[in-house]
Amino acid sequence: MFTFLGVLLLSLPASPGAELTASMIEVTGKETYLEVLALLRRTGNLILDERPAAQPAVLHLTPGKYSFWKLLDAVMVQAKLQLQLRPDALALQPASAPATTWIAYDGPWRARVLRRSIIAYDDPTLNRLLLLLEISIEPRYLPLLLTQKSASVRWPGAEIVPVTSRSNYSFDGEYSRLVEVRLPVPPRSATKLDEFILTGDAWVAPQKLTFTTPLKVNASNTLQGTTFTIKEVNIQTGSKTWEVATELLYPPDSLEWESHQSRLLTSMKLTLSLGKQQLVDMGKDIRTDQGHLTTARWLFRPASAQTTGWQATLTAPAAPIQVPIRLVFTGIELP
Repeated sequence: MFTFLGVLLLSLPASPGAELTASMIEVTGKETYLEVLALLRRTGNLILDERPAAQPAVLHLTPGKYSFWKLLDAVMVQAKLQLQLRPDALALQPASAPATTWIAYDGPWRARVLRRSIIAYDDPTLNRLLLLLEISIEPRYLPLLLTQKSASVRWPGAEIVPVTSRSNYSFDGEYSRLVEVRLPVPPRSATKLDEFILTGDAWVAPQKLTFTTPLKVNASNTLQGTTFTIKEVNIQTGSKTWEVATELLYPPDSLEWESHQSRLLTSMKLTLSLGKQQLVDMGKDIRTDQGHLTTARWLFRPASAQTTGWQATLTAPAAPIQVPIRLVFTGIELP
């Protein structure tokens, strides 16, 4: 299980100016484990319960409002569970052993220290304290890029030491990312960091959009400034397949898509329907011009050669927005 040391919960919603908010959950303190799990799932975040059926999970939560991550962490402490990150889901499993960790929150973000180590050089003035962080957002969001802007650190008896550090990290379609931060090594007399602050910006798709149009060339639909258009509908009688070409144009002030975001782009789904009939694609080729335009070709095998009356439904990430992140850790013990 987790033992919380120096945990600091920042203000909610996320940092000023951001458009992302943390899921907030209110508990009475009388809920059972399964009831709290149901409340957590209602936020739209997928949680898998992988405890053995016979393992008890008794909770004694303090009544009040919790952010999603803070409540989940409190449940794990009391139920002696650990978190396994899965694609699009969080799995709760029995804790293999007690573990000490340091956690910081900012709105829908959660960061924890996974490893602390000292990098030593021949010249001691070059020595560095290495912190490996796991930075995650609620899985209902789709994070794209994280830019680490700055860091600062303070140990007992010292002033705040600013650290110039700028690095870019891609989430590659996942909701969690490992980040390494190198800091000055405190003096040997120091046993912990009083405070460690990491700041940056992230590009995040706040939700998924669902577009519906007739299956016709030039049919289009616009949602939140993003336009979906059907460019071609080719009926291949020999192979009895339909090839549908589409475009998805994001707003000009949104993130410019790049090749390393291909895993997120391929999360787009196109389905065709006629009454109760529904077709899913047999294959797709999704590309970007490394700008705001995404093009795709989809292959379907229908039971009919006629496209009359068919509807096309596309599910895709909404236009990403840029949000600030400020993570504050306290009391991190030195290795």
